[in-house]
Amino acid sequence: MLVRSQFTGKLGTGDISATISYNALGQGLTRLGELEEAERNIQNVLTIAINFGSRENEGLYRENFAMVYESSGNLRKARMTREMNAPDKFVCSYYKDI
Repeated sequence: MLVRSQFTGKLGTGDISATISYNALGQGLTRLGELEEAERNIQNVLTIAINFGSRENEGLYRENFAMVYESSGNLRKARMTREMNAPDKFVCSYYKDI
């Protein structure tokens, strides 16, 4: 916990390259079941990407958010998150445009 706090405290949100670190940290925390902290890290990713105008990976980051919601049992919110801006910025391969 201390290492993560020191890492993210120094990382900040003022550098576009920080998205890689925050995203990896969010994914790892999701796998560990630390969902609140995972959500905070993935939110940092989206904030940085939007602030820097880097929206190419927005679908991927939203998919990671959806995985957090799915892990917490909130399947409805996970689906809504995945379908946001579909099909233009969408990652899930199971999506069927009906």
